[in-house]
Amino acid sequence: MKKRLSSISNPTYMLFASITALLVFIVLLNPPIDPDMWWHLKSGQAMWQQKTILTHDQFSFTRFNHPWVNAFWITDLFLFFCVRIGGFPLLLVAIALIGTTTFLTLFFRSNGPFFIRSFVILLAAISVSPGWTARPQVFSFFLFAILNLWMEKRKQNRKPPLYFLPILFIVWANLHGGFIWGFLLLLSTIAGIVIDLLFNKNFDQSNSLFELKQLTIWAGISLFAVLINPNGLAIWRLPFYTIDISIRIIQEWLSPNFHNLEMQPFLWIVFLFIIGYSLSENKHSFVDLLKSLGFTYMAFIAQRNIPLSVIVLTPIIIDNFTEFYSKLSIKNNNSRGVNPPSSQKVRGAGIINLTLITLLLIAASARVYLQTSKTLIERVYPVKAVQWIRANRPDGNMFNAYNWGGYLLFNLPDYPVFIDGRADLYGEDIIKEWWSVIEGKDKADTILDSYNIEFLLIEPGWPIVDVLQAKNWVVSYQDDVSVILTREK
Repeated sequence: MKKRLSSISNPTYMLFASITALLVFIVLLNPPIDPDMWWHLKSGQAMWQQKTILTHDQFSFTRFNHPWVNAFWITDLFLFFCVRIGGFPLLLVAIALIGTTTFLTLFFRSNGPFFIRSFVILLAAISVSPGWTARPQVFSFFLFAILNLWMEKRKQNRKPPLYFLPILFIVWANLHGGFIWGFLLLLSTIAGIVIDLLFNKNFDQSNSLFELKQLTIWAGISLFAVLINPNGLAIWRLPFYTIDISIRIIQEWLSPNFHNLEMQPFLWIVFLFIIGYSLSENKHSFVDLLKSLGFTYMAFIAQRNIPLSVIVLTPIIIDNFTEFYSKLSIKNNNSRGVNPPSSQKVRGAGIINLTLITLLLIAASARVYLQTSKTLIERVYPVKAVQWIRANRPDGNMFNAYNWGGYLLFNLPDYPVFIDGRADLYGEDIIKEWWSVIEGKDKADTILDSYNIEFLLIEPGWPIVDVLQAKNWVVSYQDDVSVILTREK
């Protein structure tokens, strides 16, 4: 403890931590254009206005009053209040701060050289940046990092309290449905301990067997702790409810495309992990191996899992390269003396450091301003089309683009949507009907008639635009982003 406290009070240590934190913060500042962000904001707004937790749909005409598993209610309120109090700038700052805190837990857990920690953590932040948006899942990533740190401390015999587990999962089940990731981390740890007990002769058998029993018992208690939420048993349906057909329109469910430059930093993290393992002479436990391979496999299947893999791999990479660096530098440290810097050099370094931190703070402020520009939203969402609808007030139900459903909920509340990003609510049937319409299939007319659709607000490039124009539907509004089709009167 004294060593850790003394290092924290070290000016050089705090300088690297501050610069790393600011760089991570800047990297994780992303514009407020995530499609799911909007319906979370609408949910938070509705819950605050009604002073109740939503467990049934209120925003669509296709699933109105249908039971809805709302595992995000606390986060939705948080997101809404950020926007209400400070607009999108405060929201972006809050989300980036959650990410910065997540990665600082990885920075402070290690005693390795500053430059190794800072480099790996900054690369890790860059690799998760594409998916670090204003959504409840960022809370899951943060809690996942806390759980991983908690288990590492237990592995190091520092023994943080076991009752922390059910408390963590109670909070998690009311922030985001990603609590299942925590149980997968526990499962990989338990399985790793079992394999180590069976095949690792250097493993501490007695202590590990006791730890296995304790961890299994408290993991079981945590399974029931998750039930303390407004949804009850239905909460367990959410992590396992997958909709295969929706994968075609949900980018985060696709495997990462490494031809895309923004996906490549994650690949570099994986390569560093492999290189670090080859350089290390320490005997790694199966716990580290299983959770590393398991969550990296998940990341290759769906890019939304990349942050989980990065959180698991980063501390292992830092430890392995720290071990290698120590072996390289030990001879040099023993053969040469270290001259203390002069007071003049210390003062000069202090001025440079202060200037650097000030410049980073200015850069962060500028990035917040640029990322909340209205033009960014107008390039992605039908801002002008919504203005047309408000001015002209078309009658009847609206058929809308999938990715715009949440935006319309929040910005056009008088018109219930056909569909939005809550794929678990709409299910296979509604999503298949949406695809049939948008692709202009033979039964598109029947579906539009059955729901009394009077106008469509969609992207201009879909086949249904040409199909309906040939059937006397009228293009009432169009721009580069959107098109509105209405029935000919």
